[in-house]
Amino acid sequence: MEGTGIDAQIGFAAEAAYGQFAAPTRFLPFRSEALTTEHARKVAEGLRPGRYGLRRGERRRGTINPSGDVVFDFADVGFGLLLQHMMGSVDTDEVEAGAVWDHTFTPGSLRELSLTAQVGVPDVEGTSNPKSVTGCKVTGWELGVSVDEYAQLTLSLVGQNESWSEALAAPVYPEAEPYDDLAASLRLAGDEIDVAEVSLSAGNALKDDRRRLGSRLRKVPLQNAIREYTGSFDAEYASPALYQHVITADELELVLLFTGDEIVPGFNYETEIRGWIQLDGDTPAVDGPDEIRQPISFTAAAEDFTIRYRTSTATL
Repeated sequence: MEGTGIDAQIGFAAEAAYGQFAAPTRFLPFRSEALTTEHARKVAEGLRPGRYGLRRGERRRGTINPSGDVVFDFADVGFGLLLQHMMGSVDTDEVEAGAVWDHTFTPGSLRELSLTAQVGVPDVEGTSNPKSVTGCKVTGWELGVSVDEYAQLTLSLVGQNESWSEALAAPVYPEAEPYDDLAASLRLAGDEIDVAEVSLSAGNALKDDRRRLGSRLRKVPLQNAIREYTGSFDAEYASPALYQHVITADELELVLLFTGDEIVPGFNYETEIRGWIQLDGDTPAVDGPDEIRQPISFTAAAEDFTIRYRTSTATL
């Protein structure tokens, strides 16, 4: 091992119960991780004569707060587990016997879903140290792609506890190809539109500060507000049509499609995100001699919002 981040690994597993360690079985290449734990401290502040500062034992351990983002190159195999924990519900259909499956994810309850995330953190002596975060919930996510880039998925996680004593799992990676800009297309109200970048994101509205006396650990986060599905794209100004949709607040069907290699004849790897959206954006304006761009943001309804992940494995 080099003793640098080049030898890092990350793996995930679904937990049988919230906060119960599960040895990772799903390993994915990743760009970065920022899973860190805030260790709260509490300080006694009682006044007494001659107390000019803290006495020994008056600064104590408080709550444990693991959280952070993990960034991946989004690929055609291996992401079903994470997609389920991003969305909540999944239906699986066998499209071509023994070869092609569609996993369709829709908004659903996240209450019973939690992950163990384990990072192999290499030290300079060449040892990969296991950082295990249990009770991980996906509080939000973003999937986007731009010209000359790979599609990137960012997961925002909040965990219950952190341990460095669990054995580091041996990674086995799926045979997968990441999607890039050439695999992506965007359709709005049935018509393909030219964009330089597009992103979709969600906030799962989980209450992550549930606490109780006698424990340093958070209770299972629960949804306590409406989830938000939003996004943006950077389009060419081709006509007033997009801005007219902004003015009239029309509901339009958006389809973001990634198309990968062939699985078997007639079937390719695909990830299709579909939803009904309303557009927001500024009035088109001329800011010099260059091409006029039209940045658009949008809000999607949770109803009929789906992510269809077509892949070569029956398991998530």
